[in-house]
Amino acid sequence: MEWPADEWQHISLPRPDGYRHCFGLRVRGPSMNQVYPEGSILICVPMVEYARPLQSGDHVIVQRWAGGQVEATVKELRHGPNGDTWLWPKSDHPQHQAPIALPENGESARDG
Repeated sequence: MEWPADEWQHISLPRPDGYRHCFGLRVRGPSMNQVYPEGSILICVPMVEYARPLQSGDHVIVQRWAGGQVEATVKELRHGPNGDTWLWPKSDHPQHQAPIALPENGESARDG
């Protein structure tokens, strides 16, 4: 999920207005390739500093367990009519068509 410090790259990016802290992530893989092609750099704001509640359609970075490792993934947040919450890929890749259900009540979910 994070490169070793000696492999970090320093680049100049605009800071989102009104936020003290931000960080960048480089996109790897095709799970959001309709919006963020591989190699795109996402400018992210920590959730504790986010200015408003998350809404359907927002793009979020989520850390999750996959294959025994922690990964960070960007997905589109969607709220269902029954109060359920989903992370949707925006991809034309066949392996990235299914949404990920978020657990209720802040429970943690782990694959495998």
